[in-house]
Amino acid sequence: MRFLTSFRISSAKWAAMLLLPAVWFLVIEWARFAQVGFGTAVAEAASFPVFAIAALCSACATWEAGRLRRSRIWSLAPVHTRLRVAANALLPVVTLACAAIGLGLVAGSVDLGVLPDGAGASSIASTLAVVLSYIIIGFSLGCVVHRTLAAPLMLLGVYLWMTVPASSNVMWIRHLTGEQITSSTVTDSVSFTAFIAPVLLSGGVAIGLALLSSTIRPKALRGGVAMSCAVVGTLLAYLMVANWGPDAPMIARTGATVCAQSKPKICVPREFEPQIPRFHKAATEVMLRLKTAGLDAPDTLALVSKRTEVSSTTWRFDPSPEESNEALRVTVALSAIPALPDCFADNEGYSGSKEGIRSWLLLTAGVDRDTVASQADPKQMRSAIAALKMSKTSQIRWFHSTIRALKSCSATPEPADAAS
Repeated sequence: MRFLTSFRISSAKWAAMLLLPAVWFLVIEWARFAQVGFGTAVAEAASFPVFAIAALCSACATWEAGRLRRSRIWSLAPVHTRLRVAANALLPVVTLACAAIGLGLVAGSVDLGVLPDGAGASSIASTLAVVLSYIIIGFSLGCVVHRTLAAPLMLLGVYLWMTVPASSNVMWIRHLTGEQITSSTVTDSVSFTAFIAPVLLSGGVAIGLALLSSTIRPKALRGGVAMSCAVVGTLLAYLMVANWGPDAPMIARTGATVCAQSKPKICVPREFEPQIPRFHKAATEVMLRLKTAGLDAPDTLALVSKRTEVSSTTWRFDPSPEESNEALRVTVALSAIPALPDCFADNEGYSGSKEGIRSWLLLTAGVDRDTVASQADPKQMRSAIAALKMSKTSQIRWFHSTIRALKSCSATPEPADAAS
């Protein structure tokens, strides 16, 4: 009954009318680009609207603090009950934040067709901690600044802080806002440190402001401890992300791989396990053609993280369950090209190209010539057609010499050079 009374007079009830529909919409929009059936993506989708949740809930907390300040509750209430008064005022706001995150999980689960998995717990915990921190920051600001000024200030300030740095060229700041910049994939998960850094920053500031708003004596000690919490939290968060690039660190999902004992063996993340028969059928058709052309077939086709070492008899491939059978054949054929360095990074005038052997692989694998031509440079297409007119030995020699040249960032040979 006490909660219902608090909620009835709280600004959270008005914010809920705007926030909850917005969260559902934002989660559904984010989930459009996520892998269906991927449980971690559900949690990350639910965390995406953190900028809206934190901004609105912190503004509500500021407004509630201003309401208490206006009624002079702090001067009327005994010291030992002030924390209870603050908790009662913030309970509807915290409930709204939890409801918004919970609604996001429901929306993500409905859209992606799967419940969130354990790997997504870090994302949800970080989001909840960041939102709670901004609620405390907003409440602390509302205790000293008039609510008609403080509430809009928190609403706009938190929103801009969480959205603008995402497009900033200062990389480290992108990882401190609480907005998740990097998303997990079926082969890689976002490192746990990416979820800790924003919590250290916002949590340190929130604890510092909460201490300043308390009645702990003496004031000098209270101020010193508050300042230390804010500075230490900010410094630790910065040091954690100072050397990161535009994306947060990733770790391989090594325990999520399942393999079918077929020939070739197909290894994919467990989310793709129902698609293994399709993958195997496409792989069998393509491998037969490539083997007929003289190219050694691998023992295994594996969809695994680039951070995972694979054997020399394993080809990495990157299929998608939504691909057509024709697209799957393309994916399998191109898996014959190993990982290559970015030669253009150090030499903008690099003349080598993998497009010739790419077109040759697709044509050899039986992909329609018009389809290949529509995706290839005309010059490289002519090279692939010229290679097909050579003997099998010359074709394979040209393929391997091109791979060697690409690995060493040397000029790639023409088919005629391999034939001579």
